[in-house]
Amino acid sequence: MIQGVILAGGKSSRMGGQPKELLPVKGEPLIVRTCRLLQQTVQSCLIISNHAERLTLLPPSVSIYPDDIKEQGPLGGIATAMRVSSHDLLLVVGCDMPELNEDILCELALYAPKLKSGQLDAVVPKQADGRLQPLCALYHRRILPVILNQLSTENKRMRTMLDAINVADLPVQQDSTQVFYNLNTPADYETFRKEEIR
Repeated sequence: MIQGVILAGGKSSRMGGQPKELLPVKGEPLIVRTCRLLQQTVQSCLIISNHAERLTLLPPSVSIYPDDIKEQGPLGGIATAMRVSSHDLLLVVGCDMPELNEDILCELALYAPKLKSGQLDAVVPKQADGRLQPLCALYHRRILPVILNQLSTENKRMRTMLDAINVADLPVQQDSTQVFYNLNTPADYETFRKEEIR
């Protein structure tokens, strides 16, 4: 079984303090939409957030955990998820992708046998411009010692972690600029809203 994980531990500081996981997207709060997509794909979903009080709108079946060590960015959130999950495979997504869809999640989940067998440690989408999307990826929990060792050196870069494990790139056939569009600032959200209304 694959564990769905939503990383929502950030401060939303560039969003002017407004929690981006609660922004209305397609008629529902973004984190509710993201959770629903994960549950449709892998059934189980947990959330890494240091603000559980914001997330009372989620069903009780969704567990919420704070970062084990704060201020470690997404890599610290992944480490916490790997510690608390009872599953070896984790489908990890950020909380700020309003165009995320079930197709890309299902494509990633298809790689589960290769991760289970040890052929791969992770599968990460790769955009046409060569950029990787490590915050929408499938990971095996065996890489937790690698992550913890890296964090002990105060290096929080996702790229450093990817370079240290066996990763397969998943070429994205969809419009990757759209599917991985991030909401980081009020301007990003305004741009998304204009496109959504069209």
